[in-house]
Amino acid sequence: MKTKLAILVMLGLLMPVIPARAATAAAPQPMAALQPLVGCWAGQGWMQRSPQERHTFTSRECVRAVLGGTALAIEGEHRATEGEGRIVHQALGVIRYLSAESRYQFHAWLANGREGDYRGELTAPGVFVWHMPAQGRAPEIRYTIRFDATSWEETGEMHDTSGGQWRPFFQMRLTRQ
Repeated sequence: MKTKLAILVMLGLLMPVIPARAATAAAPQPMAALQPLVGCWAGQGWMQRSPQERHTFTSRECVRAVLGGTALAIEGEHRATEGEGRIVHQALGVIRYLSAESRYQFHAWLANGREGDYRGELTAPGVFVWHMPAQGRAPEIRYTIRFDATSWEETGEMHDTSGGQWRPFFQMRLTRQ
């Protein structure tokens, strides 16, 4: 009787693990297209807050596959090239694939406390785009990341609702370290 009880207890403890492993094994498939991003990257870029105000920065991005490859964690830090190299942007992001919705989700946290969930899509091999919808007076923003095994180029654009054009305000070029 004690042996049967011990077996039932062990099975009860293993049951939550068995479905989790099956889900993990199936989940990485859509994430495989983003695996070339895994690693550490460095380079430079610029951001423009107004037509007269363009700032350059150096950048470092480190990407890790987490949760059995079902998500990517991205840590980014940009430092001003002028002055003492102060941090001008610091963020943490997580990309995962939402199977139920057949889409990527990009969740970002900024050092200033802001955060949000954004829709992402793989528009072509090596091209990932994520969108920030318009809110109030703030325009819609899209970031396009073009990547391969050795390079990462990211462009940020704002949608000009008056003319229907996309205006670049951010660009970053990185190489694998």
